[in-house]
Amino acid sequence: MTKNEEGQSTVEFIISFMMVIGFVFLYVKMALNFTNGYVVHYANFMASRALLVQEANSNQVDGSDTKSRQVAEEVWNGFNVEDVLGGIEITKEYNLPGTVDNNLFVGTIVEYEDRFSIFGNVGTTDKLKFKSESFLGKEPTIAECVERICEAFRALGAGGCNHNTTVMDNGC
Repeated sequence: MTKNEEGQSTVEFIISFMMVIGFVFLYVKMALNFTNGYVVHYANFMASRALLVQEANSNQVDGSDTKSRQVAEEVWNGFNVEDVLGGIEITKEYNLPGTVDNNLFVGTIVEYEDRFSIFGNVGTTDKLKFKSESFLGKEPTIAECVERICEAFRALGAGGCNHNTTVMDNGC
């Protein structure tokens, strides 16, 4: 070895070691983002499920909407997602049948932002936007079932619900 090449292997080792550690931190942060996403998506699914099966036995088609929203919020709060993710600000949206044009989009939407970089200003300082949607399809309420059955009676020429009634309704 010549005099001016001493320490070359040490420098190569340090650079290689730093690259390996950098990749490890990159994969750890990616894994944390995936894990946080799964936690948010599971809580969102459970809140959506609660929103869409809640029934208040109302005579109005949209009579269960307020109670559905309250129950979904209780289910969401039961998971303490904001605390688990370390105080990340989360935006929730509840799409009920009367609030959207297309019933395919009835359910819940959760959006949040998180940093990708572990070390403050190393890498990007922009936040990534994450979105979880859970559109399960709302079960018809009792009022909707009655409305449909009465419409079927009228369509058959039987005079609607004024002259007929159902003995047992198994959910439309």
